[in-house]
Amino acid sequence: MLESKRLQRETAKRNANERLARATERETAFRLERQKYLEADRVKTAKLRALRLAKEAGEREAAALAAAEKLAAVEAKRAAKAGPKTTIKS
Repeated sequence: MLESKRLQRETAKRNANERLARATERETAFRLERQKYLEADRVKTAKLRALRLAKEAGEREAAALAAAEKLAAVEAKRAAKAGPKTTIKS
């Protein structure tokens, strides 16, 4: 009878340890998957940010070029309105 109880305790202990080991494995696998997901998300976010910054820089450059062209057109129009410049020789 004592042998039977000891055997039951050992079996229960072994089963509990096996369950704990499986749970620990699942938790470790979950953490690794989560880590991979978070890293992929960080990479995607960095890529999108770089694309957005490049687009904004291009838009600023295009706006500056358009403003310079508009200014040049306005100055050319003013110069045409004013007529040719004459200088007085003495």
